[in-house]
Amino acid sequence: MRTITAACIHEPFLLAQPMEDIKKLQVTLLELMEEDHKDIMLALIPNTRVLTEKFCNEHAMSQIPDQNKDNGDNTPPTKNNNYGGFS
Repeated sequence: MRTITAACIHEPFLLAQPMEDIKKLQVTLLELMEEDHKDIMLALIPNTRVLTEKFCNEHAMSQIPDQNKDNGDNTPPTKNNNYGGFS
């Protein structure tokens, strides 16, 4: 059953709308990718490009915190952390 799921999991990624929450699909794909069975990996390989391109849709990207907002870090820039354009 998991091999069939692996062979078809690209289909819902193709049908998902840009702002649709695809978290359950992402989790399922990651679980399949962690499998040790050769058959599951072979089933995923033909659709790797689609899965890679569609894994992070607009909704997923919008869930990432904005790194430009003040996060309370008052660490001054140094040579090693290159914050604020300081070199």
